[in-house]
Amino acid sequence: MDKIALLIRKDDEFLLFEREDNWRPVMREIEHGETLREAVRNETKELTGADIEFVDKITRTEIGSGNERVHWYVAGEKAPTEEDPEPEKVDISEGNYQWCSIEEITEKNLNRHLQDFLEEHEEEIVEA
Repeated sequence: MDKIALLIRKDDEFLLFEREDNWRPVMREIEHGETLREAVRNETKELTGADIEFVDKITRTEIGSGNERVHWYVAGEKAPTEEDPEPEKVDISEGNYQWCSIEEITEKNLNRHLQDFLEEHEEEIVEA
């Protein structure tokens, strides 16, 4: 089973959401017939109302006995273009979402997968 995990970036902050008393990235299973990039775009649009631009796929991790794979992405809000001069921005007015600096993230109660990911890849996502 494949999942995507997405850290949406705006300037020097990343979007996290709180669930079950811990903070996590946007994360969900890949639906049948859906590519990884489609999953990232679809989930972001559904949760935040915004289109995103890909910054980078950071890594793939395995969970449990290796039958579950998580594909980690960092992405940003879509920049204005000639065709779309005012793209939708991330709307976090509903739900338990928060923009956090990397320093604020490390002070939060993170889910285990995000904590492990940041320990190994924090430098990569800050530079992405």
